[in-house]
Parts: sequence; structure tokens; C-alpha cells
Amino acid sequence: MANNKIQYKQRKLEIDVPSGEILSDTIFATYGNKVIEKFRYYTTTNGLEWALPFKSHLLLLMALNQYSDVDGIISLSPYKRDVICTFFGWNNKNSLSNALNVLIKLNGIKRINQDDFMINPETVFGGSTNTKAEKQNKYNLL
Repeated sequence: MANNKIQYKQRKLEIDVPSGEILSDTIFATYGNKVIEKFRYYTTTNGLEWALPFKSHLLLLMALNQYSDVDGIISLSPYKRDVICTFFGWNNKNSLSNALNVLIKLNGIKRINQDDFMINPETVFGGSTNTKAEKQNKYNLL
């Protein structure tokens, strides 16, 4: 396998529950290009308990990530605010401001200035695996 390729393995176990007998054990492998591969994810490393306080605000966090730049920073121009408010069905712009304040209190985002925010890479992240630690350091320094 070339250096720029990455292999993902997935294991599928079929078990007869009453007897505990393993009926089948299959490993699937897929390949991707490590250089250009990008993804957005939510962390499950320490379980999903981190998401419990977010409740409905988790969808807003994911939407902000969709509109963020490569560093996880989102600049909420009036147009982006309108798009987000329309998506959530909010007629009042204060609803977005209130939701952003909740995300700040939950450490889902940090305010950089009045219109700019950085998303905590430990919650929702977009990018390559090689850049996650660097983005986390930037977030922690804010």
C-alpha cells in the first residue's frame, strides 16, 4: 500500500445470543487517499456523555461547523445569520444569539470577537487527522 493511502478496517460479528456462539466474523477493508481525505465528526472517544448538556444545541454546533473555515472558525455575517435562523425556523435574531451563548457556556465554541467564533475541536471537527491537535491547541489558547 502506498504512503498516501489509508486503510480502514471494520469488523462484523454475528453472534447467536442465546448460546453465545460466533456465527461469523468478517473484516472489511476500504482504502482512501490520506492526503486529500477530509471528514467531519463528533467525538465518541470518551463516550457520548459530552453531548448530553448540548441537547438541541448540538444541531446548531454541527451547522456552525458546516459553515466554518479550515481552522474551525466561523464568521457570522448577517447573511450567514439569516441562513442559520431560516434553517432553524427562528424569526427572532435573538434566538441565535441566545443559542450561541449557551454553546459558549457549554464550551462548544469560543467567541473571538463580536461576529467570529471558534468551534471546540473536541466536540465537532472538520479536517484531517493530522490537523486536529494543532486546532485543539489554538482553541485552548483563546
